[in-house]
Amino acid sequence: MSQSSDTREMFSRIAARYDLVNTVLSLGMDGFWRRRAVNRALSRPGLVVLDLCAGTGKVAMDCAAAKHRPSRIIAVDFAEPMLQLARVEIDRRGLSERIGTLCADSLALPLATASCDVITCAFGVRNLYDLDRGLAEMARCLRHGGRAMILEFLNPGTRRLFRLFSFYVKRVLPVLGGWISGSRDAYAYLPESIDRFVTREEFAERLGAAGFRDVAMAEALGGVCTAVSAERE
Repeated sequence: MSQSSDTREMFSRIAARYDLVNTVLSLGMDGFWRRRAVNRALSRPGLVVLDLCAGTGKVAMDCAAAKHRPSRIIAVDFAEPMLQLARVEIDRRGLSERIGTLCADSLALPLATASCDVITCAFGVRNLYDLDRGLAEMARCLRHGGRAMILEFLNPGTRRLFRLFSFYVKRVLPVLGGWISGSRDAYAYLPESIDRFVTREEFAERLGAAGFRDVAMAEALGGVCTAVSAERE
């Protein structure tokens, strides 16, 4: 089984409690971070939005409720159980005509080149099997001048708060997340994925190499979470 298949199976296994775990582990801040990033990304109404690593569709539904509402939203994830939960909530909210779901790999999207105005990705690029290929796919699908808005845990160095956060995700998170989700192994993966992910400087360089410009980063909670905005060249 490939690394990408292992990751898909893991997220499929924890789908039913994924949102609850994220809310508990972020102390309720995950929704605030998502909504703020969405409002920054949607500069005007009528845009076509592609939400990658969409999970249960939270970002897509935040886009549908934003001040500048998109004309179309496509929620993409490679774990079908996540999308099944997303569809239930999308239907419940009466958003099925505005939000479409697509089970696909973010490294090989079945979408036309330059077909989107905005790409969002909340805490998902860290899980891509090939980061450079994933960023290149984002750039391919975006129109020139389109914007990517990425929320992620990027290593800010040795700041005291991040050191505290690092202790939390390594020692507390696997136990707490495992207890809530019933899969401790899945939440042992999170601190490992943060540790091996790139720094802010490296991520900005990789975005530039993929075809993005004007990379801007905004920190939350002293650098624990970073909102990365970049424009397609």
